[in-house]
Amino acid sequence: MEVIGIDRISIEGLKVELMEMGSTEERAFEDCISSMITQRTPSVIEDLYQILVDNEVNLDVRFRAFFGITLYHRRQNNHTEFKRLVEQYIDEFKGFKLHYHVLSLMHKSFNDRDGILKSIDYSRKAIEELNRHVGVLHNYCEAVITALEENIEVESEDEKNISSFIETVIILAPNYAKFYCTKGRILSHNKKFEEAKKNIIYAIDIENSKSNDYSIRISEYRNFLVQVKTKELYELVKSDIEEAKVTVLSAQDSVQHLVETTEEKMESMKAQNLQMLAFFTAIISFIIGSINILSKQPNFEQAAMLILVLAGSMILVNVGFSILISTAKQRILKYILVSFVGFLLIAVGIVTNILI
Repeated sequence: MEVIGIDRISIEGLKVELMEMGSTEERAFEDCISSMITQRTPSVIEDLYQILVDNEVNLDVRFRAFFGITLYHRRQNNHTEFKRLVEQYIDEFKGFKLHYHVLSLMHKSFNDRDGILKSIDYSRKAIEELNRHVGVLHNYCEAVITALEENIEVESEDEKNISSFIETVIILAPNYAKFYCTKGRILSHNKKFEEAKKNIIYAIDIENSKSNDYSIRISEYRNFLVQVKTKELYELVKSDIEEAKVTVLSAQDSVQHLVETTEEKMESMKAQNLQMLAFFTAIISFIIGSINILSKQPNFEQAAMLILVLAGSMILVNVGFSILISTAKQRILKYILVSFVGFLLIAVGIVTNILI
């Protein structure tokens, strides 16, 4: 009987202590209950359970006990028990403005797409009820940044809000370590890696080492720090790859230009070589033709006239061949002048022959 009496006195004292923590709508209540569950022996959780299940206890006191128990399991990563408690009791506590906050925390612990989106939705509703509550504002920021880290699409307004909200949170509670870790995650998402690392390291430095979940908190902070460093390295590699890609494309364009220029030069040289070959062939043909004409004609005048016609014909043939193989349009005037000379020689030969 004496033991039971001591337990009853302890629980009655705990009820009084819970009620002295202030309004559940203020951050001070959350800070007080957090200190209770993180710095006392596990027996306090058992006492809170006894208060919660006693329906004869004042509803306000039971909600405070409920909030403390769920906070304990959340911080200890006991997600299954956290979820069970919320699903069992949350309807009973709908009259408390923090109930949306509790629902948001519970769904966020699922860490899947549906749970994270529900967490964001409930955190918005919690802000509508308690728009200056630091814990509520922080939970909203944490839910949104968690979604972004998991590549879950969120509304642009949510993504925009968290940068300003986390600054408000830190101004209102500058000594709470986790807030700096969340700020670091948001900075990392915005690719401000140096600032992100500084904030997470600061969170590690100022975390309360007397809390019974200290090792869990520090492990989480270090994991986020590794994520920031990994993302920073990824962005550096990505940047190097983009620069290399630009360099390769530039080199590819240069090579393509060089190939095209070389092909043009080869075509030009080919045309020139064919023109030279045609020219020498024409000269040889002209010489041979002239010799044949001179040997077969009875007098020099007739032979000269035929040679003029032959020369003009050779010139016109050579011009026609050059036009066919040439790609330089700017040479058209030269071709016209040379063709005129060819026609002139033919005309002179024919007219002279008629006059004679």
